Formats: sequence, structure tokens, C-alpha cells
Amino acid sequence: MNDANTGRKTNKKFMVLSAIGICMVVDLHCDNAIGLMTAFLPYESFFLPMFIFISGYFNKVDNRTDLFAYLKKKTKRLLVPYFLIAFATIFLEWAINSIKFGVAQPFTMENICVPIINIFTVGYPVLLSSPMWFVTALFLVQLVYALIKKPLYKKWNSIVAFVVFCLLNIGVVWFSKSFGTDDNFIFALQPLKCLFFLPFLELGILYREKLEPKMDKIRAEWKLILLILLPLLNVIRMMILPAAADIRFESMYNLAGFTSPYWMTPIISSVIGILFWVTVVDLIGSAFYSNRIVNALSENTFFIMGVHLVFINLVNCVLLAIHDHLTSIPGFDVDSFRNLTYYIWEKYPAFKLVYFIVGLGGTLLIKCLFDTGRQARHPKM
Repeated sequence: MNDANTGRKTNKKFMVLSAIGICMVVDLHCDNAIGLMTAFLPYESFFLPMFIFISGYFNKVDNRTDLFAYLKKKTKRLLVPYFLIAFATIFLEWAINSIKFGVAQPFTMENICVPIINIFTVGYPVLLSSPMWFVTALFLVQLVYALIKKPLYKKWNSIVAFVVFCLLNIGVVWFSKSFGTDDNFIFALQPLKCLFFLPFLELGILYREKLEPKMDKIRAEWKLILLILLPLLNVIRMMILPAAADIRFESMYNLAGFTSPYWMTPIISSVIGILFWVTVVDLIGSAFYSNRIVNALSENTFFIMGVHLVFINLVNCVLLAIHDHLTSIPGFDVDSFRNLTYYIWEKYPAFKLVYFIVGLGGTLLIKCLFDTGRQARHPKM
């Protein structure tokens, strides 16, 4: 929930939850530098659905919703900054690639055309901003949900809607596993991801309207028991599945990461992970309600998601410069860095924390400088 005058978040509970979520995004791309409960609740088993869940919690679409105004608001909040970051990262990727190879890379019309096509297929322009695919999926799922719910509002039942959306989610998993999403279905990726995420939007609404009031009345002891049972349930599922990793679903940008033979695995994994972390925040989140770092993370989840890979790659650029011009760095694979956007130097596992800190801190520093400059130009904002 945002304050109407300042635009800042006022729901402290979900502020903490979104801060945890964005830390998970960066941590995953730093090869689990911290690994919050990942042995029992792998990030890839729930954290993106959790962001949709958070969006659903604040969703207030009803029969009075002006769809044009709703579209305009979502375009301003999601698509406009998305395209600004997308445009910037096209040139940033070219610059970083030039540093990687030690020579300016050619910049042609293909460098512009391919990213534009990528936006409408996988959902991101270039690999350096690949986590941004989630923004286009979020925009589409919110728009489709509004188009469905407004005309049906008087007959809308959130429980029935959740069940229907779960069936659509399972159908997407079945389709992906049965037919794949290669070139034959590349332009179906965005609609399929929308259908996959719909149940989590409704789950956020169900939590706000039905579960949260009941959770507020439950004693802390019972919540602690729930926090034990949910990871335990995942452990049992890992033992039943052919491989423990089947509990996760990776490569969501192209719907190619469903390894479990059971179509219901993603929806079950997501609900378990979401409920666990919501309960954690319910129990101990108040200790972080006034924390400035947590607030900054929560306020800038969008920017962090779009830019953190730039800073992770800049760390590698520094390592490359040291490796080439000062002293050989043991285990630093130059070829892998040049060919992989997600390359992490693994010789010393503790160094992953440097990637994590720079990925988050560098992004927040740039955003702070940008906001300060904007405030100086427009002091009344």
C-alpha cells in the first residue's frame, strides 16, 4: 500500500516481505551467497510467484474500476520504467562486452532489433537485464485479471477463481512439458506465463480477505509449528520426487524449467514457500519495520531487479583487469566470463558476498543519486 502523497509504502509487513524477495533474486544470481533456507525452500520454487502474491494483496479491482485509467496507471508504473531500463541496458551490455573482450564491439541495427523482438517473446531485451522479463509478465497478469474480474465482479468468488486459475497453471506446466516453448511457440510465452501466474494474484487477495484476519488471531506458538511443518513437507516431497531439485522450476522466462514429472509440483511448491515467508514476516517482521535498509530495498525492488546484474558484471570486470594487468587470479575463468552474463568466480565461496553486496548496494547508490538529482531539479516533487 502506498501513501497517496509521498508514493512510499505504508504496509510495513509487505514492505519487509518484498525486501526479502528482492534479496532472494540477487542472491540467486550470486550463486546463493547467503542461501536463506534454500536447502528446504529453494528460491526457484516460489520467489517469483511471491512477487505476484504481493501484487495481488494490494489488488482492488472491482466493478467500478476504470479499465482505461487502470491501464494508464500500470503502464506508467511498470512499462515506462521498464523500457527506460531496457534501453539503458542495451548500451550497458555493449559497453561491458567491450570491456570483456578488450575491444569495442560492433554496434549494428541487429543490436536494437533483436532486443525489441525479445521483449515480446522471452520478455527482456538483453541478457544483462534478463530478470526484467518478470515485469512484462506482471503487467500482463494484472491487466488480464482486471479484464476478467470487472465484468464478473458481482458473481466473483475468489475461492472458485483460485481453483480455476490453479487448473490453468497446471495446464501451462503440462503444455510446457509436452510441447516445449521453442521457436514454434515463442510468441505464446507471454500469454502462457500470464496463465501460470494468475493463481498467485488471486492468492494474495484471498490472503488479505480471508487468511490474514485469521492469522492475526493465531498464537505465536502455532505459527512456529507452521514454520516447522512447511519445510518438513518440502523435505518429504524431495524424497518422493525422482530428484530433490524437481521441487524447483527454473528458466521461468521461457517456461523450460519444469523437471518434476508431476504437473502440480510448481503450484504446491509456490504456496508452501509463500506461506512460510509470510508467516516469518508475521512473527518477526515488526523488528524491521523502521529499518532504513529494508525500506530502501522495498522501495526499489523494480530498479534492483533490472540493474543488479550490471553491478555483478562490473565486479567481474574489475577481476578481469586485475587478472590481465596485475596478477593472475586463481580459478578466474576468463572465457566463461566473456560468454556468460551470470558468471560467478567460485574459487573462494565467501567472495560471493561481494557480488551480493555490490549487486544490491551499487544499485541502491545509483538510484539514490538519481533521486537526489531529480529532487534538485524538481524541489517540489
